[in-house]
Amino acid sequence: DVMAGRDSMNFSEWDDMDEMNRQITREEVYDAVSEGEMPLPIYLPMHPEAVVTKEGLALLEKWVADNEDDE
Repeated sequence: DVMAGRDSMNFSEWDDMDEMNRQITREEVYDAVSEGEMPLPIYLPMHPEAVVTKEGLALLEKWVADNEDDE
């Protein structure tokens, strides 16, 4: 799961991405979390602290919105 996740998004490569690709990634992350695709359901029983709260989702949404003008 970790390797597949890194293929999709790897913060170690974040600084090498141009801003447009960073924003696309931010939006994809928000969409996956807000639609309940992430964290993976199989992950939650072993990591119950990984549940996304309303506050956490709002923070993620702000991260996306605050960077929209940087494209």
